[in-house]
Amino acid sequence: MCLNYKNIEETKLQNQQLNDSVIKKFGMLTNGLMIVERNKVKSTESKRCCYMKLSDDEILSYIRKAASQLKRKPKMREVAVSRAAIYRFGSWSEALIKAGLKVNKRENLSNNELLYILEERITSLGRIPLTKEFEYYGKIIERFGSWENALGLIGISYNRYKTKEQYIKELQDFAKRIGKVPTKVDCQRERFPIITYQRNFGTWNKALVAAGFEPNKGGKIYTREQLVQLIQNKFNKLESVPTLIQMEISLSVFKKHFGSWNNALKAAGFKPYTQNKGRVYTEQELLSIIIEKEYELGRKPNLQDMNINFNTFKKHFGSWKNALKAADMTKNNTYKEKKTRGS
Repeated sequence: MCLNYKNIEETKLQNQQLNDSVIKKFGMLTNGLMIVERNKVKSTESKRCCYMKLSDDEILSYIRKAASQLKRKPKMREVAVSRAAIYRFGSWSEALIKAGLKVNKRENLSNNELLYILEERITSLGRIPLTKEFEYYGKIIERFGSWENALGLIGISYNRYKTKEQYIKELQDFAKRIGKVPTKVDCQRERFPIITYQRNFGTWNKALVAAGFEPNKGGKIYTREQLVQLIQNKFNKLESVPTLIQMEISLSVFKKHFGSWNNALKAAGFKPYTQNKGRVYTEQELLSIIIEKEYELGRKPNLQDMNINFNTFKKHFGSWKNALKAADMTKNNTYKEKKTRGS
């Protein structure tokens, strides 16, 4: 069979010229292909001022319609109301799930979601995964520029060429900055990369010894009855139900005896904080819930970790990012007060 290469090249040129025209007019090829659907949406939304006023069912119907036309899960850029979907349901993946679509390997992860998955993988492995062990490695490089940059954003100092002497110097500087031999709780609060030291020295205590410090000793041992009494004493002092951070005792202590902080409150005769829809929260309650969630997870919580509507945080802090900053300030102030009392 003889192919007419001249006709093939002419067809390619015509297609490229058509694509260039679409891109010039609409900014990108996908926008041009979507313009009819977007116009339909705009005609509906013109009566409503903006697509943020669409109901949940209307948003989900656009996603289902796109999936039906494409014969696959639609990408964000392929659905005109994707911004409204993310705002309403928290993430694009969650919107797809709400629309009844099966989500396996998530392709449209936000930067925070990627970092969360990386952090979870490190926790489960007990070490930094090899690049071949992490299915989103390509996306990490694409979003953050390098593996090291992504690890740095979750508080893990990683340099494959760093010597043990450099690690020791950083640990000594950290101890000098906080004014004492750092504990695991200090590392958690200050986002110091304890996992890096455990990987390089075997254990955290071995890293401390290498840096010239006395190893951490086990904390005070409490009985269940003592913990209940301490909670009740703190209530009498504060005249309100204490938060975990106000107790100045590690969450692991309460989990060992009660299973959770909320169970400890119940044992002391108090009603624990609940995260119910429609509940009105004070600013201090929200900050306490964020801090306690961070202690529970061992990392900064994402909005998806909280069983509280985004609008609640927006009302008090303006954004989720501002809420996290306010929680950090509360933690730091509490730490300074403890340090002042101890000096």
